Parts: sequence; C-alpha cells; structure tokens
Amino acid sequence: MAPEHGSRASAPVESGVQTVILRRGGKSTAVINGQHVAVCGKFGDKRVLRINESEIVLKGESGREVIKVMPSVEKPPAKKTSASKQRTTGTAQQ
Repeated sequence: MAPEHGSRASAPVESGVQTVILRRGGKSTAVINGQHVAVCGKFGDKRVLRINESEIVLKGESGREVIKVMPSVEKPPAKKTSASKQRTTGTAQQ
C-alpha cells in the first residue's frame, strides 16, 4: 500500500544519490531517490545543508545525516603520459 501524500511520517533516508550538480556561485543540486534537491531545500522532513562531490549533508529533528555519494570507490589520480607516447589518429606516415 502506497503512503498518502498528506502523511507526516517520514521514511528513513536511503543513500540513493543518482546525480550531483556542482555550481560555482550558485546553489549546488542533487537527485536523491529520484527527488531533485538543492542546498537550503528540503528532502523529506530534513533540510539540505551542503552538497559536494563526495557527500550530501542533511539536518532534521534527529540531527545531522551525511549521505556519501560513493563511499567505497577510491579514484586514483590519472597517470600522465609523455607526448611522445601519445597516439595520434588519422595521420599516416609514408
């Protein structure tokens, strides 16, 4: 049975972050469990305090909650290749 739209009870927040959009000089936004949220906006009964590339911070009656975007994925820095080793496409040497 689906919950009614007027229901005040809030479901536990799941870490279902689909997208994070960071804007310099503007409000960053995210999509959590299919719902579009912005900094200072609401997600359920919680207020969105901060959105960055690694987490979304919410605050509600039960305190602060941090949703990690990708908690188990580490991103190693890309290896640089020298210019002489880079491949060029579309050029033929004769």
